[in-house]
Amino acid sequence: MSRTRKPAFLFLSLTFILVFLMNSCANLRDVRDPAEIAEDPATVFEDPFEESADAYDRMSAAILLGDPESAIQAYEDARLANPDEPETLVLLANLYIAAGDTDGARSLLDEIIAGADGQALVDARLALSLIARIDGNDEEELAQLSAVLDEQPDNPRANAALGEILLEREEYDEAEERFLKALESEPDDYFALQGLGNAYLRNGKSQAAIQVFSGAIEAEPDYSYTYTDRAKAYNEQGLYDQALEDMDRAISLDDENGWHYLDRGRMRARRGLFREAEADFTLAVERTPDNFLAYAYRAQVRGYMGEYDGAAEDYYQVLDARPDYYPAYAFLGALEYIRGNYRSSYGLLADAFDAEPDKPAYVLFAAAALLADDPLEGRRFLEGNLNLLERGSLLYITGRYNIDNVDLPVLNAIRTEENDRLKALGQFYLGLRYQQQELYGTARALFDSAEQSYLDGSPEGLVRQWLVDESS
Repeated sequence: MSRTRKPAFLFLSLTFILVFLMNSCANLRDVRDPAEIAEDPATVFEDPFEESADAYDRMSAAILLGDPESAIQAYEDARLANPDEPETLVLLANLYIAAGDTDGARSLLDEIIAGADGQALVDARLALSLIARIDGNDEEELAQLSAVLDEQPDNPRANAALGEILLEREEYDEAEERFLKALESEPDDYFALQGLGNAYLRNGKSQAAIQVFSGAIEAEPDYSYTYTDRAKAYNEQGLYDQALEDMDRAISLDDENGWHYLDRGRMRARRGLFREAEADFTLAVERTPDNFLAYAYRAQVRGYMGEYDGAAEDYYQVLDARPDYYPAYAFLGALEYIRGNYRSSYGLLADAFDAEPDKPAYVLFAAAALLADDPLEGRRFLEGNLNLLERGSLLYITGRYNIDNVDLPVLNAIRTEENDRLKALGQFYLGLRYQQQELYGTARALFDSAEQSYLDGSPEGLVRQWLVDESS
């Protein structure tokens, strides 16, 4: 799951509640413009016999102005004509959710479900599914949505919400089907459009994603996350100017959102605009100081700019927040290697592998640091850990060279390797060993062959760039 989808969908869902509430109020009495009410507040409560009608006006105004607490107060003050009707109680429960009182909403909804049927029962289950999402209870959310779809297979809100669950589970084809199902009933529903665009984007259909996001923007032009999502799709298409334009638009709509600065910084970093990216990551840190990723990305670009002390400081901030975040150990290990602190580098890279055993390349990186400090100990380390690498793979053969000192098998394996990233890693690690053996020309040739594009954003790429700069 991406780090912005769940908060974004919660915002959309809460917005849906406000739309639901406005529609519910409109079904009982036409919604009045809040500005109209505000112009003449003295006339709002002139007629004591119109208390309920006035309450609907106040509720509508409060909802439109984003003030659910006032809407609840209006509801309770009015003593509605039919306070025990299920539809009325669902309305109140949704008001509680909008105000953040999920316990009060859940208690009310449980009562409704015990005795309601028809649309009131469906709306109550939809409200409970949203509470489950807020609580992070995926099983309960799925159960409520499934119950709704058993009653109403075409329900657009339930299909869109189920699509969101499938999206988080990385079941992209199934998510697409659910969002498309929702759009059959509500073609302009921007919840479903937003979800479908993200399903397309993650499924490698960035051009289709751009079209869908554009439709979502047309339906809801002031929702900032849709611009950031379309920017990512533009970025995937190589349309960097359009991507940055969308990011600028998102920030203009919500300039306190640290995630927007983080996303724009990543796009700038991808284009090599490291100084501009650093500024964006700093803005992200200022707005979301608890977001460890803002520090991690800023550390990364600082490393590429040669600002190693600042990079290290940021990585330690990351580890304070997330001690299990293995990339921070790996990058700190790379920085220590650059500084010539090989023993410290080895320890950090070993920590990175301990935190993420699925990154076997870190075994080679840790061995390279140890070989630079103590060749005999480095070979012993490799002999004890070579079995962690897939036997016969390029990385395994590269590790074997560091023990046997026979490079022909490595060169042959590099030549025949079809995976470009693995080939670049093999060239990097063989070049690193040549560098330690003072075969500088041969090492530089391998570093030049290891295309930086395949090592971008990695600790190996950071060390490679430093070695290339040092030898230029």
